[in-house]
Parts: sequence; structure tokens; C-alpha cells
Amino acid sequence: MSKLMIENLNKSYGSFQALKDISIEIAPGAYGLLGPNGAGKTTLMRILTTVLEKDSGSIRLGDLDWKDKHKVRNIIGYLPQKFYLYKNLTVEECLNYIAVLKEVQEFNDKDLNELLDLVNLTEHKDKKVKALSGGMVRRLGIAQAILGNPKILIVDEPTAGLDPEERIRFRNLLSFISTESIVIISTHLIEDIENTCSTVGVLNKGSFIYTGETKNLSTFGKDKIWEVTCGLREYSNIKTKFEIFSTIRNSDKGTVTLKIASVNKPLENAIPINPTLEDGYLCLLKNLGN
Repeated sequence: MSKLMIENLNKSYGSFQALKDISIEIAPGAYGLLGPNGAGKTTLMRILTTVLEKDSGSIRLGDLDWKDKHKVRNIIGYLPQKFYLYKNLTVEECLNYIAVLKEVQEFNDKDLNELLDLVNLTEHKDKKVKALSGGMVRRLGIAQAILGNPKILIVDEPTAGLDPEERIRFRNLLSFISTESIVIISTHLIEDIENTCSTVGVLNKGSFIYTGETKNLSTFGKDKIWEVTCGLREYSNIKTKFEIFSTIRNSDKGTVTLKIASVNKPLENAIPINPTLEDGYLCLLKNLGN
């Protein structure tokens, strides 16, 4: 399968430039898309799904150009962060309806049952959408996105609303799909990226500030992450002077353990610790010594 080629992509809303001349290649597999709110992630996903027009630039998958919207829509599955379906239809009716909209040929009962089993909705197929829990609706959204075996699957905050067991199930499902497709996952949960995506792109203020192997994100926190245990009174002073990534109140209730990000040793009793993927990501965003 060909790579998804994005070249010199730009998008503005009035005087605000949401995407700034971005170029990237995405190979088959699971690709993570990280970035703070307002970074341009949603704009990029909406352009890729043809919901939004780009200002300039090109997008191609092999011989397929994104100018041909109809053909593009036939190869893309999309799960937006806010997903809605007709409340008075059953789960089965919804998926059959989506199959018609997607022009999926020969979507039969066997295909339906396999899809329901993948997202753990088999026993709920006769329930109306309005009777489903939030997590079930999310799983239904996942089902409609992968219906038809799309070549490109784009998911926005895919595990939002799912319990821990379902999150693991869905991550495994995405990993399985990515063996034959391009799966783009946009999320604020580093854990979802770490456990699913071998490569990642970090968007900030409309530009990619990192693209590469996910495991290498942690290197941006090398020699910059420190652990400090202090009293509650000291903490009030420390939090005004340093970048604190985590605070854990200890069982004795009189002290807290802090994870501090700093290029230099922040306090005399600070102990250097190995950075996590999230630590590296945050150091990259905050441009700590990079």
C-alpha cells in the first residue's frame, strides 16, 4: 500500500493560519497525532476527510488525488470526537444505513455480526441508539468508522467514554487494522499513542515540531526530569518557581512528591529520573532546552 503524501498544506480562518505549509509522509500502520488544543489537529483531520477545503497544497495516496472527493470518501473511515446517529434506529439499522451511505457492496448479516463482535456490541444490536450508554455509542461510532475496511482510518479521541477494558480492546483492534491500512489517531492520551502507534507527529501552532518514532519522544526530557519530596508549605513556594508535571500526596499527609521539569537541578534534594513518553512530549511543547 502507498504512503499518504501531504505536501505544503495551508489552511486559514480569516487572519488566523491554522496550518502552516505542512508536509509529511504517513506510511501504512498506526500514526499518532499529538498536540495541544488549537494546534491544528482537527483542521488537518477535517481536510483529510474532505469535510474541509484546504487553501493550498496537495494530498495524495498513490494515484488518488484529494481533488476527487468522492473516491477519497470511499476509502476513508472517520470517527469524530463528537459522534451522533439517529436515536430511533437500532444498532443494526444504523450500521446497515451507514453501509448504504458508504456504498459498501454486499454487506450481509455475516459481515454485520463480525463487525458487532469486534466492537463488543453483539448483544445490543436490537437496542435503539437512544437506549445506549455513552460508551456503547462510542463503540457504535468505531463500528461505523471501520465498516467497509477503509484504506485510511481517522479517529479523534477514540477511547473517550470507554472503560479501561474497552480501551485496551479498542487499542488492540486499531493495531490489528493498521497491519493493512493507515490508521491516524488524534488524542490527548499519550497512553493511547504509546500502546498503539510506532510513529507520531506533534503539531503546535499549525506546524509539526516533531515527526518520527514514538519511542524517541521521551528523549526530549533527557536530563530534565527531577523528583522532589517536600513539605506542604515548601510546595506552595516551589510551584510558583518551577514547571511541575505531577504532584502526589504521600500517605503521611505531610509531604508531597513532585515531578519537576528543569534544564538545571531545581533544588538541592532533587533526584534525576528517567523521562516517560509524556515527560518528553511536554518538554518538547514547552521548548525546555530544545
